[in-house]
Amino acid sequence: MNLLVSKPFIRVGDFTKKENIQVFNHGSRKAFISGHLVPGHLEGSFMGRKRLEEPSRKLEFVRTLLIDNYDSYTYNIYQELSVINGLPPVVVQNDAWTWKDICHYLYEENAFDNIVISPGPGSPTCPEDIGICLRLLLECRDIPILGVCLGHQALGYVHGARVVHASEPVHGRLSEIEHRGCRLFHDIPSGRNSGFKVVRYHSLVVDAESLPKELIPIAWTSSSDTLSFLGTQKSDVIPNGYESQLGQQISIESFSRKFKSGNSFSLSDSEGLRSGKVLMGIMHSTRPHYGLQFHPESVATCHGRQIFKNFREITEDYWLRMRSSSISERKVHYTGAPCKSTVQI
Repeated sequence: MNLLVSKPFIRVGDFTKKENIQVFNHGSRKAFISGHLVPGHLEGSFMGRKRLEEPSRKLEFVRTLLIDNYDSYTYNIYQELSVINGLPPVVVQNDAWTWKDICHYLYEENAFDNIVISPGPGSPTCPEDIGICLRLLLECRDIPILGVCLGHQALGYVHGARVVHASEPVHGRLSEIEHRGCRLFHDIPSGRNSGFKVVRYHSLVVDAESLPKELIPIAWTSSSDTLSFLGTQKSDVIPNGYESQLGQQISIESFSRKFKSGNSFSLSDSEGLRSGKVLMGIMHSTRPHYGLQFHPESVATCHGRQIFKNFREITEDYWLRMRSSSISERKVHYTGAPCKSTVQI
């Protein structure tokens, strides 16, 4: 089910010398990327564009740090983000940078607008499998992060949810998805026969009943049934431009107010999950952090590109709010390592 590509990308982790990493002034902020990672036709525009100078304007392009958990799907994500962001993401394997490196590029060079954590083999409970990802999710509370599959499980695990074996492994099959209408699913239909089918490859799941109050379920399978990709006809796929009737979109702030006292999901949600439905998405109630168990980057997932577009818009609006508010500094919250940077945004 992977989208085959003929030209592999080069990861930052493939280089060992710091001089291969370049930092360019970018208006009021700085932009970072390895020259080896920028296609020739983009390099000049990347170096020449100016960042935002007015708080009322959105980003011209979005700079993503893509953490690669040694998974073949990472390049699919790379392709999608290159189109949607207007700039290729910087790809770093999960054990290529130290925490000091992360702090340097995120908080001293202020080099990225968001982070995407890729799928990968193994479990978030195993340090060799998950690398730097848990620490990113725990301590980078002021940077938008999207975790996919293993990245989703890591988001649950780092906040205290249990990651358990699914009732049965699902590899390369489709499920129909229901969601709550949060911004990550803007303009995407919901429920059985809605046309929102996604590809799943996993044997582990986040246990919905173990979710702490700060993690909110935002998507789940509409039934326990799965569908074969080969049996899905083109007529089943609704175009990405589908205008859903979801009503008012729900923001992080409204979620936070709604769940600030009490459990993180409603009785109807918990009953649905107990009836055989599987948790497919979570978000943090106060941080711009999201997780998806399925693969939006797969060629067989409907509305996958729209999800990445929505994450870009979430990122743009987040930094717009930050610049417009009295909060004028980006800070790193840490629990041990020396990383004391406080940087103007």
